[in-house]
Amino acid sequence: MIVFSKKFPFFRRLKFKISGKNNKISDSLKERGWRGVKLTISGDNNGVFVGENNIGKFNIMIFGNNNRVDFEDSVLLGGLSIYIGTPGSPCDNAKVRIGAGTTFSGPGTFRLMEDDSEIAVGRDVMFSEHVDVWCSDTHSILNEEGNARNVGKFIKIGDHVWIGKDVKISKNTEIKKGSIVGWGSVVPSGTYNEASLIAGNPARIRRENVVWSRETPKNRNLCRKI
Repeated sequence: MIVFSKKFPFFRRLKFKISGKNNKISDSLKERGWRGVKLTISGDNNGVFVGENNIGKFNIMIFGNNNRVDFEDSVLLGGLSIYIGTPGSPCDNAKVRIGAGTTFSGPGTFRLMEDDSEIAVGRDVMFSEHVDVWCSDTHSILNEEGNARNVGKFIKIGDHVWIGKDVKISKNTEIKKGSIVGWGSVVPSGTYNEASLIAGNPARIRRENVVWSRETPKNRNLCRKI
């Protein structure tokens, strides 16, 4: 077992703790001297890769083998935490991908507990603060044969989706591009159409063919008057 934080001083400064074999992190994490970044990896053949022009802080904890986290370019991170497995229940072959231009205005949580599960976020997605994206229930609901019937497989969020404050997104859910998820919504498993307004607890489609912009309403209207 190799614990890199003991071997390389910059890992201690950045609060990196990596143990196992063939684990990889992108050079940008080493070169930029990121502050506010915590990284724990326990297992083999895991990877964390960060693109260009990413700013902000984040926390990643990986327990298991063959897991991967990818941030594409120009991602703004406001304290996102990503958890893959736990020390007592490691997870293998899980993936997290966050597309270019996606922003997080505050803390949020991504969690994966099942082997071969995936959270895939498209480009130009706008997350408000305290958004929970959980690709697992973390505990089992059993069928008559005693097998778990609530296995988490995926969460997919398309390009240019706006996710409001305090939203909860559950396992096996796809939110297609251009949609809006309203403040405080709890989104159950299912597929939600493109350009939909999704809201409620449990959430459902309230309106279709919506269009949204990152501009504030005030600035948008001023621009239209000029």
